[in-house]
Amino acid sequence: MEFPDNAKIVTTASTASTEADMKQLLDNTNLPTTASFASKTVDENTHTIRTIGIYPSESHTDTGVPPLSVGQDGTAATAITKSTISTYYAGYLRRPDQRWPEKPFVLWADLHMKREHLHFLPHAAKALIDAVVRDEPGVLCYLWLQDLSDKSHLTVFECYVNKDACKAHEATKAYSRFAEAVGPYAEHLDINYAEWRDGMSV
Repeated sequence: MEFPDNAKIVTTASTASTEADMKQLLDNTNLPTTASFASKTVDENTHTIRTIGIYPSESHTDTGVPPLSVGQDGTAATAITKSTISTYYAGYLRRPDQRWPEKPFVLWADLHMKREHLHFLPHAAKALIDAVVRDEPGVLCYLWLQDLSDKSHLTVFECYVNKDACKAHEATKAYSRFAEAVGPYAEHLDINYAEWRDGMSV
């Protein structure tokens, strides 16, 4: 399945300060109801919940962003919420021969490219995605997002059947070639790993 170039993608990230606030934030974070695809992931290390929703361009973007939650002790949680509406960038690919596991392994990466070298990225990304589809049955999907307000800021959403499949992907020659091609032109890269929670497959 591929989404059209004018699809709208909404991502949110909400961070809580304590375990109790994290649980309440998880309970209060709803997946978007009008999306073609939606997922919710939890990063236990940073107490962060992320959601992603992909919509047809003409649909209403119900982001499902939670309100500021209140901890069990009555104090307000320090929930920091950000939302980015982006254009579909390079590829969304789900292997038709793979069953969607109950708890896949998810990677989110924030990449800031040097603006004058952005043109290197699409070609390098296409070669990597082609190799993923051809050679890596453990990869369920690969999604690139580009901010409308800052085209040098890209987010990569990757989904794997398990953690081992993610490690195997990062050890491939195709991944190494991509890193060599793009790495020198990246100003910042932040990678987060999480277990899928309450995800909905397409």
